[in-house]
Amino acid sequence: MKKSLWLSFFVIVTLLGCNQEEIELTSNKDTTKDTVTESPSKNEISTDPDYVDMLVYEIKETSILIAPPATDPEASYPVYEILIDKDTDFRGRVNNFKDLKLDDRLNVWTKNKTDGKVVAKIILVSE
Repeated sequence: MKKSLWLSFFVIVTLLGCNQEEIELTSNKDTTKDTVTESPSKNEISTDPDYVDMLVYEIKETSILIAPPATDPEASYPVYEILIDKDTDFRGRVNNFKDLKLDDRLNVWTKNKTDGKVVAKIILVSE
């Protein structure tokens, strides 16, 4: 009986401790940075990019294929197609789609079209 009381007490204290930590993490989250605003300023982007530290793998007529840098020669890496439209904002080393080059290192913020395609909202190319 004594052993099961201690076990029950330990489980309750552990669960309460987990619950408090989860509440603290949730309450400290800055929810103002969950989405990119419709027209972010040129100097400030309000969210983390959807694709971070990617390389341009291929340039097509209206899209680019990007992939993470290959760090392990025996591993396979995903390739993502990102559509470019007239509203795509280019920043950093490039000013427009024509300035992109293979192996450019970039971050991409996206918006989803209704057909499920991924369209670049902002492309920031490293200097």
